[in-house]
Amino acid sequence: MFKNLRLRYRILLGYIVPLALFIGVAIVVIIDVQVAYRIVNDTEIENARVDRVRDAALGMDDVHLGVHGYILLKDNRYLNNFEEGEKLFLASIDGMKNQLQDADLKVAINKLEELHAKYLPYARKMISLVDEGKVPAAVAVLQSEEVMRLHNDLDATSQKLLH
Repeated sequence: MFKNLRLRYRILLGYIVPLALFIGVAIVVIIDVQVAYRIVNDTEIENARVDRVRDAALGMDDVHLGVHGYILLKDNRYLNNFEEGEKLFLASIDGMKNQLQDADLKVAINKLEELHAKYLPYARKMISLVDEGKVPAAVAVLQSEEVMRLHNDLDATSQKLLH
C-alpha cells in the first residue's frame, strides 16, 4: 500500500502517525486534568462547608460551656467564652448561608439558627439568675425539659449538617 506513494509522502506519513498519537494522548490528559480539577474544587467546597459546620458547633459548645461554667463558678471568663461562642456561631451560620446552594442544607441551617435563637433567652436567664444569687433556680432552668430538648435538637441538627 505504501510502496505506491512517493518517498516524500511516505516520510510525511511516518511523521504524521506519531504526531497524531501525541495529540490524542494530550487530549486525553487535558480531559483527565479537567475532571481532576472539578473533583478537587468540589472537595474544597465540601471541606469549607464542614469547617463552617464545625465552627458553628464549636460556637454552640462555647455558649453551653460558658453558661454551665458561669453557673458553677460565677467566673467572668465563662461569660467571655459565652459571648465569643455566640459570635463564632453567628459568623459561621452567615458564612454557610452565603456558601450553600442545596435547599435541604439551607433548611437545616435555618433550623439550627432558630434553635440557637430559642436557647439564647434561656442562657441569658440562667446568667441573670446567677448574678442575682439564685443559683438553684439557674440549675433548675438548665435541667428543665425544654432546655434539654433544645440541647439535643441542636446536636442532632449540627450532626445532620456534617453528614
